[in-house]
Amino acid sequence: ISRRSVLKSMALGVVAAGVPPETLSLQPDDPDMAFQQFVHPPDDARPWVYWYFMDGNLTREGMEADLAAMKRAGIGGAIYLEVGIGIPPGPVEFMSPSWQQLLGHAFSVADQLGLQMALAAGPGPYNMPPWNLNDTNIEQQDIYPSYAVTAEILQRMGIPSDFESDAPLRYIHRTEPGMEFYFIANGEPAPCGATCRFRVTDLQPEWWDPLTGERHDLPQFSQIGSQTEIPLHLESLQSGFVVFRKPATAASSPLAQNFPSLQTILTLNRPWVVAFDPHWGGPAKITFPQLEDWSRRPEPGIRNYSGKATYTTTFDCALPPGLRAYLSLGRVAVIASIKLNGADLGVLWCMPWRMAIPENLLRPSNNTLQITVANLWVNRLIADSGLPADQRLTWITGNPFHPQEPLLESGLLGPVTIQVGSPVQQPDPNH
Repeated sequence: ISRRSVLKSMALGVVAAGVPPETLSLQPDDPDMAFQQFVHPPDDARPWVYWYFMDGNLTREGMEADLAAMKRAGIGGAIYLEVGIGIPPGPVEFMSPSWQQLLGHAFSVADQLGLQMALAAGPGPYNMPPWNLNDTNIEQQDIYPSYAVTAEILQRMGIPSDFESDAPLRYIHRTEPGMEFYFIANGEPAPCGATCRFRVTDLQPEWWDPLTGERHDLPQFSQIGSQTEIPLHLESLQSGFVVFRKPATAASSPLAQNFPSLQTILTLNRPWVVAFDPHWGGPAKITFPQLEDWSRRPEPGIRNYSGKATYTTTFDCALPPGLRAYLSLGRVAVIASIKLNGADLGVLWCMPWRMAIPENLLRPSNNTLQITVANLWVNRLIADSGLPADQRLTWITGNPFHPQEPLLESGLLGPVTIQVGSPVQQPDPNH
């Protein structure tokens, strides 16, 4: 392939993978469009995936199945990469006529499914001609100026920091007409309380939760010069958006809380009935007296299990009046979907492993809770690496695991609790 073709493919991949500016453009006469796109992202804002094909192992049927799975999962597009990792070569040689036909077919199927596609090309290692780079000169050739120097220059010019915090929080700032979006992230595995200053004035701050789609006003804030100061509380590794988009018509309330102070009123310690999938080696049904890591169970079918399992238990809970209830799963390895009294509450896949319980769903007695947990394939691959081929439950082109490797913790680890807190202040529905 010519260098021009390589660069063109890479450029197409970058352009196609980006979100078109017109998609994210928010019209000033529709101030709630930002929230609607936040809850229901347009197709062009859906995530992309890298789509790898290894050593010529690709088929028409496999490519069609992959693209259909992407569509079902809500993926917006795929970046196609051909890689060589040294596994047994497949029947399709890179850039051969059959390879080109398959790639064209994949683009056609993606178009029919409403998926976007892009090609990515690797121009080779950085130490090859014409770059001839090494680790030393890469470190020396810094294309960015010193942040400390830049910040000092701006400070001398009287320009305050765009964002300040007395805790090590990360942030990104995006500006739209009449709106300011700050993405704030706690990169530490521990809860963090911080006082933050934003270079915004005269606007009401809001908190938008990207995991649940919920949003609420932050009533406790103060304006200091050309900045707005807000006390924030983020759970371990939690992130979210601080949004300024409407006039601050009400004064800050020192008694109001920006985030609910939660108290645990019940720990679910009754036995759990757990249903595994026998097709993947697990028992159809078993009772766990208490929650525990699958990889520490004595049964091989549970210890080596990879897949989904559904936990079911019942509990009583008298909710104190005037408080909002939350369900906390404690810890999960790796992802969980939840149903309470037959109502689907959604999916949790990261800290803080907690979601709000809809009003009037919790009953004083006889509540039924179902939690479906899925782990990773690693434990099954480790177990299968030590079995004869005809006894394995999985197949992979190249299994990097060995029987002696430690298993990953899996399952619902808990503790599962019911927590309560004061309701947060909801935004004005007219904004």
